[in-house]
Amino acid sequence: MNPHPSMMTIHGLLAPVCRAENRLREAWNAASSSSTHIIIDHGLFALMISTFEVMLGDCLRYYLINNPDQLEFKDDRFDDDDFLLNDLVSDLIKIKVERKIRKLMYGTLNDCIRHFLRTLGIDSTPLSGATTDSIARIIEAKATRNLLLHNDLIVNGDYESSAGQYRRSPVTSFRSGNIPRLEIPSTYLHETHENLTVVVQELKKRLEHTYKNKTRLAFFEELWSHLVNARFTPFHDFWQTDQAEDKIVGIKFSDREPQMGGAERIFLSLWRSNVSGNDDAQSPLTLSKLDSESKRKLHYLIRISAEFGLS
Repeated sequence: MNPHPSMMTIHGLLAPVCRAENRLREAWNAASSSSTHIIIDHGLFALMISTFEVMLGDCLRYYLINNPDQLEFKDDRFDDDDFLLNDLVSDLIKIKVERKIRKLMYGTLNDCIRHFLRTLGIDSTPLSGATTDSIARIIEAKATRNLLLHNDLIVNGDYESSAGQYRRSPVTSFRSGNIPRLEIPSTYLHETHENLTVVVQELKKRLEHTYKNKTRLAFFEELWSHLVNARFTPFHDFWQTDQAEDKIVGIKFSDREPQMGGAERIFLSLWRSNVSGNDDAQSPLTLSKLDSESKRKLHYLIRISAEFGLS
């Protein structure tokens, strides 16, 4: 179980999806803007497939790093350097996540998508027939991309075993050097772009629906409740917020502040200095007097300040 609130937000989770949408659009615009050389078409095709794979990996990476309780460590083996060269548990989590994603990406695309849906909890309703068909066509397109990179589009056993139901037949032509090869005509490039777009938009819709309440301000409120007794010192008594911008925009001074414990006031002081940009010298308790639980919370607050920000 994750001992701290998850830093995951809907904005962070969707960032790889938005990047993929933009890159796919740019690739297709480049392919359709004018007649291009075959090598450019091949490059844009490979870019489209890789963009989709990277999106899946980046989304999973972001989710798992922020929800390490979804990982299983019982069968893991870490090298000595993993421990000696990394001071924080969060660093070991990142090592574990990278290994998991690397292994997943070397598997089949169908397994990767199923794992993506299940891990992120967006598999409660079956995919539509149209989306499932698009995935099957992307599976073939990925096999073609691999054939392009590794065997000059000459069909081999790897392609035949991985292309799935939409496996294509090679064509012998002057363009292919009179050697039977798969072709990547503009119509195929267009279909690939369309299929990728269908699946990306379906995944985005499911993520938006499932995680719409995972805003930055929602995380800050959860963090505040984790650090202090929010029943007596409510979040909005201490922070000015902008719901539209989804951020903290200023600090407040509450008459409830004297009710806070020493450790709580240290957390407040650190948070205020990050929001205001000014040093808050009000440190009513030396760090050496913090108990173990408060030290863990302080460490987490410092990590958030460095990696995520506190406003």
